[in-house]
Amino acid sequence: MPAPGPVRWMFAAASFVLASSSAGEPSAPSNQTDAPPEVEAILSTPAAPSDYAAEERCVPVRRIREVKALDNRHVTFRIGRNDLYLVQFKHRCPSLRRNDPVAYESLNGISLCRQDVIRGLTRFGMNEGRLGPPCFIPGFQQITEEQLTMLQAALRRR
Repeated sequence: MPAPGPVRWMFAAASFVLASSSAGEPSAPSNQTDAPPEVEAILSTPAAPSDYAAEERCVPVRRIREVKALDNRHVTFRIGRNDLYLVQFKHRCPSLRRNDPVAYESLNGISLCRQDVIRGLTRFGMNEGRLGPPCFIPGFQQITEEQLTMLQAALRRR
């Protein structure tokens, strides 16, 4: 059934290759990490709305090239060729899992903005292809490729 009004669904499939360590939920946090301080700050501190005050409020939907769930609190958006943005949820988004497909909902169809919705998609079982509960985007923080690499490594260690 199509969504009512101006709501448009945009889907981005993450890689479907699952390593044996990503088959389930991430393991409990380790007390020892080798992550740089800025990565540890991202991982250990819940995002507050004020964390996004100087960040991008919206990204153009037409330029989104890739959406990737890193875990149930972190999602990256590749905009165009070189721009990366991190969305960090204050609380976990229950339907997001690393490497699973992600759906996002833009209310205006032109830009994906703060307070628009991200949902995980179920990949297996009787509920395959169903959308999970909505998680509202708090904002977009621009990051570098190096920061993304460090963040991914730190999340794998957890």
